[in-house]
Amino acid sequence: MATKELNISPVGRVEGDLDVKVYMENGVVTRAHTQAAMYRGFEKILQGKDPQSGLIVTPRACG
Repeated sequence: MATKELNISPVGRVEGDLDVKVYMENGVVTRAHTQAAMYRGFEKILQGKDPQSGLIVTPRACG
């Protein structure tokens, strides 16, 4: 079966612009990519931390 590509752009309810691209084969996601125009640095701040820390840190930084 051919690879299907799903593009979601822009994603609503997100500050700034966010694009999501998903590749699927036989109904299974094989690759997924996101692209955001605005860099806020959360990826670096949260690197090596518990993933649930993002639920606490990001709302405080965003106000």
